[in-house]
Amino acid sequence: MPTMKFRLWSGKEFLQNNVSVLKLIRSEYDDGGLTAEVPEPFVLLRATGVHDKHDREIYEGDLLYGEHIKMGADSKEQRWIVEVVFEEGAFCYGRSGDPLDARECAAYMEIVGNKYQNPDINYGQLD
Repeated sequence: MPTMKFRLWSGKEFLQNNVSVLKLIRSEYDDGGLTAEVPEPFVLLRATGVHDKHDREIYEGDLLYGEHIKMGADSKEQRWIVEVVFEEGAFCYGRSGDPLDARECAAYMEIVGNKYQNPDINYGQLD
């Protein structure tokens, strides 16, 4: 069974994979699945298992900058900043629903911040 990585946003800073983080999380198995409760104001963010072009691990809530990304049917070169979200069982680029692609991230994407520490970064197409 693979180890799940995560980090916890405290409202001021990230806490990452340490014992104090684990003590904050109440988890239990229910119907074969694991549920976790995190007290307010903490936010639990999962690692995607995907890395950016600088080999940094990408987490939920990260903001990715990319060029040459094919978004939908339009395949021309574009520049984007998108938030990584977890929707319908998959990590996706923003709310588009396009699944995070490991090869694309490693080649073209870089983490430029996250939605918690950089709330004023505009998402979407830059061109």
